[in-house]
Formats: sequence, C-alpha cells, structure tokens
Amino acid sequence: MQSVTGMRRILAGLFAVLMVAGGAGAEPFAYVPKAGKAMVAKVDLATGTTVANIVVPGGPLASTISHGGQRVYAVLQSLGKVAVIDTASNSVVTTITVGSSPWSATLSPDDSRLYVVNNSSNTISIIDTASDTVIATMPVASQPDQLAVSPDGTRGYLTASPSTVQVLDLVNRTVITSLVTGNLPNPIVLNAAGTRAYVGYAGDSTIRVLDTTTNTMIGSVALGTNKAPNGLVLSPDQQTLYVSEFIANQAVEIDLATLTIGTTYTVGSRPYGVDISNDGTRVYVANRDGNSLSVIDTAAHAVTGTIDLGSGAQPWAIGRFIPPPNVVAITSAPPPGGKWHTPYSFNVTTTGAPVPTVSLNSGALPPGLTLSANAIAGTPTQIGTYTGVLQAVSGSTPV
Repeated sequence: MQSVTGMRRILAGLFAVLMVAGGAGAEPFAYVPKAGKAMVAKVDLATGTTVANIVVPGGPLASTISHGGQRVYAVLQSLGKVAVIDTASNSVVTTITVGSSPWSATLSPDDSRLYVVNNSSNTISIIDTASDTVIATMPVASQPDQLAVSPDGTRGYLTASPSTVQVLDLVNRTVITSLVTGNLPNPIVLNAAGTRAYVGYAGDSTIRVLDTTTNTMIGSVALGTNKAPNGLVLSPDQQTLYVSEFIANQAVEIDLATLTIGTTYTVGSRPYGVDISNDGTRVYVANRDGNSLSVIDTAAHAVTGTIDLGSGAQPWAIGRFIPPPNVVAITSAPPPGGKWHTPYSFNVTTTGAPVPTVSLNSGALPPGLTLSANAIAGTPTQIGTYTGVLQAVSGSTPV
C-alpha cells in the first residue's frame, strides 16, 4: 500500500502553532456575593471600585464563574436556589431550584455541569448548564460543604461535617470512599494535575493533603490555635496555597514543596472567601464582617489595598468570584500518516469551555478525508502532500 505522504509533517506544524492560550488575559472584574444586600457586586479590579450591583432574589453566600466569565452562578442559601447571571447584561436570566440550604457550587472543567452542594438535604444537585435544569440529585454524606472536581470531570472530592472527606464517582454518581479525620473540613482545592487535594479543617486549624491516587492523607500543616481556615486558593504555578483564617483575621501562604507557612497577612474582619488573579500577582480576600476585599501583592508579600463593598455587604464569597481563564488550545500530538485506500481516523483533542469545535480554516485535507465532530476520518483516495490550517473555537474564542 502506498502512503499518503506529508500528513504527519504538515499537521505537526499546525499543532505547534495552535497550542496557544485563548482568552487567558487579565481579568477586569470580580463578581462578589453580598449576602447582606441580596446583590452580587461587579468590581473593577483595576480601579478597586464597584461598577454595578446585580440584584438577586436572596442573599448569596457563594458563587462560581464560568471560564471566560460569561456566567456567574450565585448560591441563594435561604431560598434553595441558584441565580444564573449574564455578565454582559449584568442581570439574572433565570433561577434554578436545588436542595435545602445550598452552601456552595462548582463547575465541571468544561462548564457543562454545575454541582450544587445542599447542606441540609445532604445531596448534590447536578445541573445541565446548557438548559439550566437539574438533571440528577446525588445523595452524599451529611452536612456537605464544598466540592472540588478533577480535571477530567470524573471525580469529585467533597468535604462534610463533622469530619468526612468523600471521593465521588461523578460519572456513575456513587461514593467511592469516605475518609474520616480531623474536625470540620470545609474548603477544598485540587492542584491542576488532579493528584493532590488540599483540605482546610476549620475546627482544628489544619491543612491536610490528600493523595488522589491512593485516596489517603499524606501530609498536613498545623496553622496554630483558633485560626479556622475557611478559604483556599492555589497560585497558578501550583507552588503556593493561600489560606484565609476566619477567627484570626489573617491570611497565610503555604509553601507546598515543604508544607511550611510563609508570610502571614493581616486582613479585614472575619475573612472567608479567597481568590487569585489569573496571572497570580494579586490575591483577594473577602472579609465578611469587614465588608471589603483585602488585596495582597504576591510578589511584595504585602497587603497593598482594600476594596470597600459598602456597609452591610457581608461578602462570605464561598467559591470562585474571579473568572478563571478560558484556555482554548488543540492538545493532540501530531497525527500519524495514512495509507491510500485504507480507512483512517484521528481524534483532535482540545481544551476550553465550552468544548471547542475544530474546523479547517484554510487549505485542504487529503481527498476522501473529512473533519467532523473534531475527528479527521475517511479513506484517502489520492496520494500526495496536503496542507491546511485547523482552528478551534470555544464560544467566541478562536485559536
């Protein structure tokens, strides 16, 4: 059989060009839940000012934001609902009824599913974000608090009072295992590789490290007496964990290579939620009783400002309140060469949310091959070298 030559060489070059992040620039706004005012504040992070107060039906304790920031999901605990906010119009487009006393919400990596943790009904409401409807309700441990989702979207790691961390199969919606240790686990974050989960135990003021391969605790950091860690966020380089300490009115940084405490920051009164800029240069700590955001310069290791959210704002800000980057890329290795009159198939893999659609931007595929549903497939009918450029588009972000 004769080969269709050049396919490996041509597409290898294309893939090197297309491994470019799309939509990952500086984030201009934060969307901070104001539980005391039944609003979500749209904060211009460049100027430190509130540019809009988006009215929601109840007091939002928690939120999460889609990649790229098109949607904000505000958790309305007292109403048992989630408000869906369109950030282009700064308005609520719908509300979704979930379980009793929802406490937090987490998006899947591709933004297709929203997981709402219901603290009183001991369930997770699973929402299809395309239709904004609850498609399943998953029973979990009693008094569940916060959920982290693995990078491939198949596993969940859930904290629950008084001392449980559950590993969940999100595909089959079953509990894999439960780990019982410590006192009052609450915030939880996964590293980018999904190999480590960092859990804050508010009751014994400890950060514990979960190895997700073995589902065992492999390390810990004692923060001291009466600290109550209730917010966690990782630096983009995965080297530093930033922790809010609710009782101490502080935030601290932890070196994850050595599991040691670095700089301690004095912030506002009763800090809870914490988030970080996409470039890692600023950490924002939500001060519930201080009605403000404390701004930490991570290079200077100093608090450099305070953003006032107004009297009575009560920003618990559980979860993400800064839009995470939407990195759109083609991640496939170069495809192998094909053979004349022999069926050929190659799947083009991507990152980005919503899931990108791949198309032929210019040039041509070998006759007999087509690109459909992100796969190059068919039976080559001619011998030769063919050139072209592929494009991946997620929402409005092409690369």
